[in-house]
Amino acid sequence: MIKDIQQHHREEEIQIVKFENQNHYWIKELGFLSEELDFYKELLSNPLKEKTKIKQAKADVLLYELKKLKKWNDLYLQECYNSQNKLENQKECDQIDCDYAFLRAQLVIRRKIEKYIEEVQALKKAIFRFLKRNPEIITSFQN
Repeated sequence: MIKDIQQHHREEEIQIVKFENQNHYWIKELGFLSEELDFYKELLSNPLKEKTKIKQAKADVLLYELKKLKKWNDLYLQECYNSQNKLENQKECDQIDCDYAFLRAQLVIRRKIEKYIEEVQALKKAIFRFLKRNPEIITSFQN
């Protein structure tokens, strides 16, 4: 649930609301990416009578990368759920050291997820190019 920033919120509370909203977004995004990666895995695993060894080798490389990214997706999704719990604890912490550690941890998670999403996008582009050159994969998948 997206939370609004209220006029009475202090700066620290505003920061926490922003992190809560961002975390909510990442959970939604990573959940969708998980389904999407599973779909591509299924699509590329589809056996084809007309597949050549070259096509199969390329599909296998893409499948390997998909499986690797899926594992990272699951880890980052778990980090987001853990982060939600930390956000709740952060609301009760009024120490500067606690704030700094929390902010730093949130920024690290954010950078990891942003880099991960760039990797997923690059792999999806490679899959799209592969499927454009091999439309029979899509056709056989639909049947």
